[in-house]
Amino acid sequence: MKKLAISILVALLFVVIVEQNASATTLQAKDYIPNTKNTYIYKVKGFYINSYKTNYKQQYKNGYWYMYDYDTNIKKTLGNYIEKDKYVIKKDGLYTVGKQVQYDTDVDIKQKLLPLTFKKGTSFKSTFTSNGMIFTQNSKVVSTTGKLKIANKPYKNVVKVSSTSSTNKKEKSISYYIKGMGKVKSFWNNGESRVTKNKGTTTISEVIKR
Repeated sequence: MKKLAISILVALLFVVIVEQNASATTLQAKDYIPNTKNTYIYKVKGFYINSYKTNYKQQYKNGYWYMYDYDTNIKKTLGNYIEKDKYVIKKDGLYTVGKQVQYDTDVDIKQKLLPLTFKKGTSFKSTFTSNGMIFTQNSKVVSTTGKLKIANKPYKNVVKVSSTSSTNKKEKSISYYIKGMGKVKSFWNNGESRVTKNKGTTTISEVIKR
């Protein structure tokens, strides 16, 4: 009985050490750029000002993100194109860079997703730049060993990043990243209520291998 107890204790200690080593491993942002040989279809659900439903679809194909307004009555098309950007490695991290349609004008946009290198506990500034205006979030890598099911397939070693607006602590988001796939899921909430409430989720619903 004593030998069995010692064996169990050793096994538990081994598991703890393995998990700690995995969490302490320094990861590279470049490994989280999606595989351009695959096409990823994302669904976006949410609402703004309570009564205004937002329906979008995002598609990652041939190295570019595409976002579309989506009419649920239209089955054959993705809808109207409103945004196009791509993953880019810069000196301080992984970004998406591109253009967004605002009325009749194309606006330059840039968003920092991950620092160049990171591990569990790494804190950094996430930024979103639109037409020269910069919005900042205080972000932290809260896990690098998570599990998540995406497009009906389970994944391990998922990176989870929690972010809070630098000007409004109630405004929060959570993002999940998988190597070779990029951002696979995210939640956001502006923390407000009544007419200013804004929240939603984006997640991969289909992976098409070409």
